[in-house]
Amino acid sequence: LEEKIKKIQEAYREYENNNLLVLTYMLYLYQNQDKYPNYYWQENVLNSPQMKDIEYRAYHHDFTNPFSEKSIKDLIDFLKTYNIMNNKFNNEKIKPIRTSKTHHINNIILLKDGRLASSSSDKTIRIYDKNTYKETITLKGHTSYVEYISQDQETENLLSCSNDRSIRIWEKTEKTFECIKILENAHNDSITKVIPIDWERMASCSRDMTIKIWEKNSPYGLITTLDHGNYVSSIMKINNLDQLISASSLTPIVIWNLITYKPIVKFKMTCTNANSMIESKGKIIIAGMAVMVIELNYKKIDVLDNIGLYNNNLHSVLELRDGSLLVGGEKGLMYLYDTYKKLPEVKKTNETRCINSLIPINDNSFISTSANYITICKY
Repeated sequence: LEEKIKKIQEAYREYENNNLLVLTYMLYLYQNQDKYPNYYWQENVLNSPQMKDIEYRAYHHDFTNPFSEKSIKDLIDFLKTYNIMNNKFNNEKIKPIRTSKTHHINNIILLKDGRLASSSSDKTIRIYDKNTYKETITLKGHTSYVEYISQDQETENLLSCSNDRSIRIWEKTEKTFECIKILENAHNDSITKVIPIDWERMASCSRDMTIKIWEKNSPYGLITTLDHGNYVSSIMKINNLDQLISASSLTPIVIWNLITYKPIVKFKMTCTNANSMIESKGKIIIAGMAVMVIELNYKKIDVLDNIGLYNNNLHSVLELRDGSLLVGGEKGLMYLYDTYKKLPEVKKTNETRCINSLIPINDNSFISTSANYITICKY
């Protein structure tokens, strides 16, 4: 067995991660101690910081034949990904300029007047100064954490949704926003997104497996309900088309006709925990357990490197001015895809929580947020 481990070490030397490889097989031996009773286990190895990741790996793959061709191929893929997770790249393209501490943020948006607004787990919406990014206004009213906010670009009103199952419309005044309408029990479970569709409609989605289309103006009545089939994690209006895209955890991604309210296409592929969607240059880009790219002719769908499998989840995505993709993940990691189909570079931030929002300020800078911090970055 030791000879086989030595040979595999030599084969994987290009990845400069031999210690990880040894730990992988030591874990296999540990789980099969009855077969190898004389193998000596050192406490410092079993308690090493890598072991958590190794255990995750072991429980999701078949280790009954660890030296098979398939197992070796799986390990090669894993080592590539693990190198990314351990920040092997020294990416100087993205530099933080300023960081401000705030309350637990779920998402953040750039308002039409240049200020920032965030939804928060402390049941509030917060508004930030456009120059200092310091908090200036706190909007209260929701009785549970605020899942998401968006802004109607025509009226500049805010739309918010919450775990309290309500949707609120906040009218912009001279200095602040005032709640002018509450849609109580808008869904039967927590509402994950609410977005404007056009000058007269807005849409919401929920863990109750539905998408609802509402009147955006008084009396804010329900127009129709769309059944997605599983809890809906994200929706987005497709620009210049009467179409809406919805994504879920277990059911296919669906494109809806916003005139007939019927599905146009249901992709066989799913994107687990689809947290963020953007549209750019004839493509829809989704970040979840993977980064997925859908062409708007709906004839092609690509999955980029599935780094989310080893990073629990991907929470945000942003296209930079040169066409590269920046993706926010767990543990303060940002992934930079220079071109599709290549392993990304990685930027390790000072955060320990997920990067849940990435929004552009201008061609040279963007904002990233984690649980408690807003960071202005230069690209």
